[in-house]
Amino acid sequence: MNWFLAILATITSYTLFSVFGLRTGQAESVYQAAFSLVRDPINFLLIIIGSAGFGVATFYAYKSSPFAITVVISIGLLVSFVFSVIFANGEINLQKMAALCLIVLGIWFIK
Repeated sequence: MNWFLAILATITSYTLFSVFGLRTGQAESVYQAAFSLVRDPINFLLIIIGSAGFGVATFYAYKSSPFAITVVISIGLLVSFVFSVIFANGEINLQKMAALCLIVLGIWFIK
């Protein structure tokens, strides 16, 4: 059950981070991206709730494995990749698929 909650919280938090990236992607400088948190409360909530979700995911993952951070970040990478393909017109190529397979294989070998 701990892994289920960790994976669910990871998917939620990284989806919120990706939505934030889509909303602020047109910023031309770091300052514009940073101040978008102050100007638009939805952006602020996306980051706060996403960060809280990452904390919850890490908490539940640590209950099951000492490699929680590695697993949570790797799941987040997969979620971000899928999000970019579906919503941001990202492309799937052999190099990206090989990289994802190596990441998942690395997690498997950690166990």
